[in-house]
Amino acid sequence: MPVSRYSRIEERRARRRLYLAIAGIAGVFLFLLLFGVRILIGFSLFVDWIRGSSPQQQQSAVLLPPVLDPAPEATFSARIKVTGSAQPDTTLIVYLNEKEFKKMTVPKEGTFQLEDVVLAEGENVMSAKVTDGADNVSELSNVLRIMRKSEGPLMEVTAPDDGKEIVGDDSRLTIEGKTEEESSVTVNGRFVVVNADGSFRYTMNLSEGETILKIVATDVAGNKSQIERRVTYRR
Repeated sequence: MPVSRYSRIEERRARRRLYLAIAGIAGVFLFLLLFGVRILIGFSLFVDWIRGSSPQQQQSAVLLPPVLDPAPEATFSARIKVTGSAQPDTTLIVYLNEKEFKKMTVPKEGTFQLEDVVLAEGENVMSAKVTDGADNVSELSNVLRIMRKSEGPLMEVTAPDDGKEIVGDDSRLTIEGKTEEESSVTVNGRFVVVNADGSFRYTMNLSEGETILKIVATDVAGNKSQIERRVTYRR
């Protein structure tokens, strides 16, 4: 029939167009696969040339800044060890208190450690950067701030007086005083609540006879100060 023959012709034409479209898409993908990366690189170099720069000038962006591992915020020690990571085979430059402290080659493992970093009394600031053989330099690393404190915290005990005597049925005794902010306090090994300004107040029951109170303050660096009070309770 004429109608069915016409339909078959249209079907063949439609299949031919479909095959051509598939072949065209496959060709585009193949072209991008083979030449797309080169075109992008060439375009990037062309843009660099337009801007007046060169790949060698932009190579410094490849050097990532080193990373210093966390260190204690405060310590009583004069020497500590600092570790970190950086791009292998680069030169690590470490700064301590705004001065160049050490220069070393980063091992192939990409990790490093600095033994016997000497701290000054008070706050110490440490950072680092890396450089390569082409004089490219990274940005500075994260900054470590380490407080060295070699003396115990200041502390005063305002109550009780040394040698205080308590007589009667009430055996309660209140210990009061003040120490440096952010320090902790114990009385005979029991922790006491310390207020934000360093003041503290603690009430305890005494056993009959003499009691030696050991009041200890510990600062953030681990230094300790101790004050003793002798008190006596009699019924």
